[in-house]
Amino acid sequence: MASEIQIFYLDNDTVSINGGNVLAFSASIEWDIKRVNAGRASMMAGGLFNVELRGTGYVAVTTKGDPVALDVAGAPTFADAQAVVMWTSGVSMDIRVDTGGLKSMLRGGTGELVQIAFGGQGYVLVQPAESVVDGGHQAQQQSSGGGGLMGTLMGG
Repeated sequence: MASEIQIFYLDNDTVSINGGNVLAFSASIEWDIKRVNAGRASMMAGGLFNVELRGTGYVAVTTKGDPVALDVAGAPTFADAQAVVMWTSGVSMDIRVDTGGLKSMLRGGTGELVQIAFGGQGYVLVQPAESVVDGGHQAQQQSSGGGGLMGTLMGG
């Protein structure tokens, strides 16, 4: 399925990106694969690894549908772990595992087993469609919409 492409400019900064969403980046950008440190909850979620990009240059990521950049400075921000594409430096995260199931959903919960809680200063980029595993291969839910340029939202 086709994906949208988002291009932004890093100016001596760092972002943490879901590895499946990284499309390309300038040769001037340094990269590393980092384990997302969220304690026991991340182990319950199967462990989380992201691509950390740092430096100055262009970065291109793919999303399913038009993404939304959430400013986490105003209030605690929660997102479905499979909808999160990336976050900027200065953003702290923690993984929440909801074991309440249907009861949790009836009490006003989301019904999602794993959520990521974000705080600090910066942005989290989320896509409107989740990535789901289907029959041992990666499948994506399709969402309509056009691409966009994230540079202005991310300080580029």
